Amino acid sequence: MRKFTIVAMVVLAAILIATPVLAAGSSQPLEAKQGPKKKQTVISMTGTILSISGTQVQIKIAMTNKPFAKYRRTIQWVNTTDYTKFYSWDGKTRERIEFDDLVVGDKIAINAKVKNGIFTARRVQRRQPRIR
Repeated sequence: MRKFTIVAMVVLAAILIATPVLAAGSSQPLEAKQGPKKKQTVISMTGTILSISGTQVQIKIAMTNKPFAKYRRTIQWVNTTDYTKFYSWDGKTRERIEFDDLVVGDKIAINAKVKNGIFTARRVQRRQPRIR
């Protein structure tokens, strides 16, 4: 019985000593465990068309998603491709349009992929009512 008591006391002491160590976890920051953060590459922006050239639209950006805040109130060229979808919004319904339907002065919202500082639009929507 005495051996059992000693073994039980040693096991209990080991558990009491190990619990705070295990609860603390490793010394690596969470980012190191998860790997590097992925850089966001999709920008959502609103603005006004300043000019149109070929398949590009030059816009004055009014608002962007937070990771791209540095582009707010700047003028940027946005490329379009055969895969870019164009829409018109009248406040109630959205309908498909073509690139040729865009005109200088249109208020637009764009979702674009950013790679090496080049914007390539995935979706362009004109006359979004939130833009004033």
